[in-house]
This record gives sequence, C-alpha cells and structure tokens, in this order.
Amino acid sequence: MAKSLQSVVTKWKSNAGGAQQAYADGVNSTQVDVMGRAIQAAPDAVRNFTEAITSGRWAAAITASGGTANWKAMTAAKVGNYSTGIQAGADKYQRAMSKLLPAIDSIVQSLPARQPGNVSANVQRVAQLALALHARKGEFKG
Repeated sequence: MAKSLQSVVTKWKSNAGGAQQAYADGVNSTQVDVMGRAIQAAPDAVRNFTEAITSGRWAAAITASGGTANWKAMTAAKVGNYSTGIQAGADKYQRAMSKLLPAIDSIVQSLPARQPGNVSANVQRVAQLALALHARKGEFKG
C-alpha cells in the first residue's frame, strides 16, 4: 500500500532537523571546486535560460506560481530570514565598508566644491563621484 500524502509530508517535516545538519556536513566536507564548476557551466546556463524563455516554459511557470498574491504570502512567511542574512553577512559588510567609506571620502575631497543653488554643477559633481566609484568597481568586496 502506498504511503499517504499526510504521512509523507509529516515525515519530511520531522526529518528536516537531521537533513539540515547533513546538508551542512556535506557542504563542509566537499572537495569540489563549486565556484569553478559554476563558471564553467555559464554557457549551459545561458543556453538553458534562453531556451526556457523562448519555449514559453518560463512564462508558464510564473503563471502557474500563484501570481503576485502568492508571491506576497510566501515572501511575508520568510521575512525573518532577512535579519538572519544580515547577521550572517555582518562581518563581510564591515570589511567592504572599511574599504568603501575611505574611498568615498577621498573621491569627495577631490571633487569641485558644492555650489548651492546651481543644480547643474551639483549634478555634475554627483556624476563625477559615480564615475570614480564605477572605475573602482570590484575593489570594495568584503
């Protein structure tokens, strides 16, 4: 006799704790160059994504997902993950900001002075800041 839907779902939920630890153990013990493989898979990713778009599978999956109301409900149910992610990334954020903030200060000091009332000059000043930061793209990662 086949297992009931309820028993399968109940077992799945009750095994989640052990599965979480098994997942973490698997990540910690892997010897695979995960990032290298991801880079190597880029052509396949582009091809598969393009095929999903052009075939209509992507649109069908979005349509079948339950729409915006379902997205809102599912997102709201995971809102607690936001602060968990912030806490997990705090050290990386601090390392990035320790590079970015001095760079901004240095760039701003090299810009022409603000000109109150001269919107055009101030827009140019902001553009210079943006271009200077863009030129240093990639330097500020944590």
